[in-house]
Amino acid sequence: MRLPGKSPTLVLATLALLVTVMSLTACGGSEDVPGSLTVYSGRSDTLVAPLIQKFKEDTGIDVSVKYAKTPQLAATLLEEGDNAQADVFFAQDPGENGRASCRERV
Repeated sequence: MRLPGKSPTLVLATLALLVTVMSLTACGGSEDVPGSLTVYSGRSDTLVAPLIQKFKEDTGIDVSVKYAKTPQLAATLLEEGDNAQADVFFAQDPGENGRASCRERV
């Protein structure tokens, strides 16, 4: 199915972010306390911000987003090591995901 005016890449990226974030919230704690998530996004805020806003409205979960280039965020994850602040790493390209996952950070 093709959405009018939307590229397939945008639609797939949107779905990937929603699935990732929703699966993380399913692993969360108490249902009484919404909690919070930190997202490191290598994608632009024009793509991610509306999704994050909708997620906040639907779940009540506070979301903090750090925007930067994907390689910078991957380097930050590696530097932070076991003290990584990100709950979600939304990369622009799969190479950085692979590099970070090889070091068991994603």
